Amino acid sequence: METPRGLLQSDASADQVASERVDKEHAMLAPFTAGWQTAISPTLIIERSEGCYIYDANGNKYLDALAGLLSTALGGSEPRLVKAATEQLNKLPFYHSFYNHTTRPSLDLANELISIFTARQMGKVFFTCSGSEANDSQVKLVWYYNNALGRPKKKKIIARSQSAQRNASNTVISIHL
Repeated sequence: METPRGLLQSDASADQVASERVDKEHAMLAPFTAGWQTAISPTLIIERSEGCYIYDANGNKYLDALAGLLSTALGGSEPRLVKAATEQLNKLPFYHSFYNHTTRPSLDLANELISIFTARQMGKVFFTCSGSEANDSQVKLVWYYNNALGRPKKKKIIARSQSAQRNASNTVISIHL
């Protein structure tokens, strides 16, 4: 009998059973996972990726249909990305963009993104780390814009129901200056 997503099978080896038992007792709380799920089934531990495929601790291959939850759209272990990331990590692993400080790669990417749009003279790029952060930031920018135009009471935002995080691009479209 085959069970979904690497759940414990009756023909599993003793080592695999012991490993999965330990994995069920881990200390991590996972998003979109009910607490009871970790108590009754082992955690699927992903160890590596190649292109659009991921591999679990037992070597099973899966199609990463969520693209690392939308963060690895270019695939895993892509040699050009690994090389570029390694070079940047060796040079400057991180630096913020607060107080008019930034990095050359951030400026280059912003310029490349702006070059795609026709209204370049109006365009600016604001980098964020998540859909939630993007939505929060755009609301604050619209409020700032209206305050600057002398409309401090203009605070209402119209958005699709349940659009935050599930479909940030639709939320972006719904907020107009």
